[in-house]
Amino acid sequence: MIGTVNDIAIALLENARGSDEQIVCAVWRKEDIRHVTGEWALNEEEVRTVLERLDAELEYDANTLLIQSIAEGVREEQRENRTVTVPAASLETVIQLAVREMERIALCAIDGGGDVGETLRDENAVMRILREALDQ
Repeated sequence: MIGTVNDIAIALLENARGSDEQIVCAVWRKEDIRHVTGEWALNEEEVRTVLERLDAELEYDANTLLIQSIAEGVREEQRENRTVTVPAASLETVIQLAVREMERIALCAIDGGGDVGETLRDENAVMRILREALDQ
């Protein structure tokens, strides 16, 4: 929303209706635009146009990708930092599969590589089983 401080404050208060819900409100003033674009020395009309276009971009969900990107980053951080309990049987399966995979790779190297298609199918099958065991 573009408007005066009073217009924006009134709109926020009207929409809040006594709610204690948290929101994000970004405020860009003419001085902020001039600071960010300082080297271009925008005139008053150009600054106003930048503000209007920024308002239009934010109004029509152009910021959705930014929100999704931030949320994806948060989820990835949580996934990386999570603590999980894995049943011993699952860990044993993972270790057995890893040992078999290392033995198979060694045999392929000894035999001169083997069949590429078969090797890739085997690799994918083993990786799928490993992923399933880890996702349990």
